[in-house]
Amino acid sequence: MDSTGNGFYYNPVINSSLMIPNFSPETISVLFDLDERNLFVTIDKEKMNTYLFSPLSMEGPSITHLTEYLKLEEVDKPKPGIVTYIDKDLKPIILKNGFVYSYARSNGIRGQYLATHSYVGQWRGQNDSDEGHLRYFLQCLASHRFGECMEAARISSKFSQ
Repeated sequence: MDSTGNGFYYNPVINSSLMIPNFSPETISVLFDLDERNLFVTIDKEKMNTYLFSPLSMEGPSITHLTEYLKLEEVDKPKPGIVTYIDKDLKPIILKNGFVYSYARSNGIRGQYLATHSYVGQWRGQNDSDEGHLRYFLQCLASHRFGECMEAARISSKFSQ
């Protein structure tokens, strides 16, 4: 974070930095996902913002504030990034596959999915509904999990029509 409150993602390998969009000057920490190496969250007192670093894109390296798509028609339209709210007594400590493990003084470790990954852990594969396949597909698409998108599309009858 610089003196003006802007946040930057620094890559020491190539000695470059990228500005983090919609960065909150109240950010107190950052967690990087243990499984999805380019996924990270910024954390302030009440919320987390989810970001994806893309080392390769048409415009070069970029950082995206992840959004949530609810319909296929929304994919090509700009949408604001979404936030994940956290309880006041929780202190996020680990991010793994879109799931945040937090420490709570009252009852130890608790967890929750990021709003951007809310359906990822609930998807039931071939046993899910078409709505479930679509929701899983759209969440995976937003976070560039293209292999999972292909699996959901292959299974769902909605995509094959």
